[in-house]
Amino acid sequence: MGNKSKKLLKDFIEHLDTFYKDLGVFGTTQERQDVAREICNRFYSNLVSLENHLLLKDSLSAALIQRYNHELVVDFYYLLDPSDKENKTEKFFNHSHDSVAREWSTLPSKEKRAFVPPWVADDKGLVSIYKILSNMAHPNIISIRLNRRGKESEYKIIKGAITLCIVEISSCINHKIFRDLFPNISWISVLERNQILHSRAVSFLSEIDT
Repeated sequence: MGNKSKKLLKDFIEHLDTFYKDLGVFGTTQERQDVAREICNRFYSNLVSLENHLLLKDSLSAALIQRYNHELVVDFYYLLDPSDKENKTEKFFNHSHDSVAREWSTLPSKEKRAFVPPWVADDKGLVSIYKILSNMAHPNIISIRLNRRGKESEYKIIKGAITLCIVEISSCINHKIFRDLFPNISWISVLERNQILHSRAVSFLSEIDT
């Protein structure tokens, strides 16, 4: 099963490589294109980190990366809201690096989630796996004793982390508002490959016994 996860992850990273650099470099305009670039850069880094964690069979760290990636996905949809009536992009870029506050936005995560499209947010299968992985984000009895549950249980966490990240990132790529920010990219071929990998990840995710 490790080879299957490794192949899916490798294929998806290669998929991103076909257009990732065409998103351009970070600019100084502080517009939504730069927000998208910043978040996509994190997406890419998360996947590369997961590739290392798969090699090391580091289940706890893989789950933590997935949790971080999931929260990035929520911010992705929230920040790319086309109306941007709250000047979210401006707040994002002007948040002081010297601030003791970790969050650039005071809006609760629950309210941010309203901007995630329902076909992304309401998949019960994804929610079930996400809840399993969320247990790993805290020093509770489940996460602390994870390595006592056997290799199969640990692999389930890594497999879930990889597939959930791919499902969510591929959904972001498919978001028209995101794609419209980068008209220089030939999205037709990208979307065809993206859908194939998205379907593979969803199918792979359904194999996890929750």
